[in-house]
Amino acid sequence: MSRRPRLSPRVEALEMRTVLSATPGLSAGLVFHGPIAGLTADTSTVTSPISAKPKLTVTASKAVDKVGQPVRLTITETNTGSQPIGVMVYGPESVTVSRNGKAVWRSPVLPVPLIMMLLQPGQSRTLQAVWPGTFNINKGQPHTGMFTITVRQDNAVAVTNVKVVRC
Repeated sequence: MSRRPRLSPRVEALEMRTVLSATPGLSAGLVFHGPIAGLTADTSTVTSPISAKPKLTVTASKAVDKVGQPVRLTITETNTGSQPIGVMVYGPESVTVSRNGKAVWRSPVLPVPLIMMLLQPGQSRTLQAVWPGTFNINKGQPHTGMFTITVRQDNAVAVTNVKVVRC
């Protein structure tokens, strides 16, 4: 069994992934490292500027919900610019529910491959998420009142509010 040589952390993190060129010294666009679609390692950067962030909106299935009921979220990511932008295929990256500024629920952090897709100018896509209506942190907070739901995806943030009431 052959072992691959240990690479520096920066190189290992980039291996076999498509990344936005936030690395110092690289130009705008995507950098391909490793064999992708017949290309070889460290090909030149793609010339289209893909560093802009999308417009992100989130809406809840209901503005008022009952304690313990799931809240379905619809997340829309739109390219409002004039150039294509790179976005992660998977998402949302994170969902946080808070009450009076204290987080009461965070979406699980799941290891997902960093795979990018392009959103063309004017193009939108929709993602779905669910807050199960339970708390997984700060469980001592009251379960009724106004809750703020914050969604993060592709360096953009969207916020909505949901009022939770007793049955």
